[in-house]
Amino acid sequence: MTTVTSKRIPYIDIAKCIGIFLIVLGHMLRRGHILSGMITAGVPLFFFLSGITYHYSDHKLLFWKKKFMTLVIPYLFAGLISIIIFTLLGSFAGKRLNVSVRSTDLLPNLGGLFYANSKTQYMKWNNSLWFIPCLFCVFILTDLLETLIIHFHARHPLPIRIIFTFSCAVLGKILVIFNVHLPWQMETALNVFLFTECGVIFQLYFFSQMQKNTMHRRKKSLLMSLPFLLVGAFCCKINGNVSVRTDEYAFYPLFLISAFACICGIMLLSIAVRNSAILEFAGQHTLAILMWNKFPILLFQTIIPFTRAILSRVDTPEAFACALLPSVISLLLCLLCGKLQERLLPITIGKGRMS
Repeated sequence: MTTVTSKRIPYIDIAKCIGIFLIVLGHMLRRGHILSGMITAGVPLFFFLSGITYHYSDHKLLFWKKKFMTLVIPYLFAGLISIIIFTLLGSFAGKRLNVSVRSTDLLPNLGGLFYANSKTQYMKWNNSLWFIPCLFCVFILTDLLETLIIHFHARHPLPIRIIFTFSCAVLGKILVIFNVHLPWQMETALNVFLFTECGVIFQLYFFSQMQKNTMHRRKKSLLMSLPFLLVGAFCCKINGNVSVRTDEYAFYPLFLISAFACICGIMLLSIAVRNSAILEFAGQHTLAILMWNKFPILLFQTIIPFTRAILSRVDTPEAFACALLPSVISLLLCLLCGKLQERLLPITIGKGRMS
């Protein structure tokens, strides 16, 4: 299997930065159509990018050790810190946000940490973390498919990919219909595997050609991104409220159209930007932002009177405008926290030794 180079690719890091900013902005807004737009654009993009950057390896023990160190260890660390804070302040935050909290007791929430399904309501301490164990499950599916294709020397792998991906989506939908909440949100992993596999297919069939043409298409990419982003925003608007975390997609075909339109638009926009040290840095450290964005966001939502009052006005232009600067500040604070982790406890941010 041909894979992308291990060298960092600027426009992919920029796309990650745009995606994580949209997710943080959506979390700042909490609910409503604007939130749905941010999530529809940001979350599928990350699964798509995980497919582009996926590297098949015959050394399974090393491969999964690396995934465990870079995903599971940071998840457990952030979860433990979040539970401690939630035990002390969860009731206060719930009352301020008018959100029901099932329990702030330590043991049920520790159980929620290891079961890792945010739909059980025992991840209220940091719902944002659902993505990390879910991504780990997506990598299980991705690596299983690639191993089968390579092991059986499939001459025509594309039909196999389509059948496998379609089967995962059908099984995921069945589990959602019957309200089955699997460990590590495996039912959600089955539903979003489509985006990761599309990223893998893009890597195999289109990535090399795109790399050759990137340097010469900056203005063209900017112009091409606009219709995709407009289509994505329009479809998201008419589709209504969605939530990837809870597997609520409204009209699923319309969700797919909006998600893939946003993915194409953001990728093209990232190519147009091409080089930006600040955006690339943020894109290289999205794990830290994902781990800690809940806490600065809660500060703006519950403590600071000005932002608290305006952010409570769901789906209004003033709430959206108010959320922009706090989202940037939250992102910067998370990056600072991530750098401190790298210096003091690198293993907790996936930077520990792999050997």
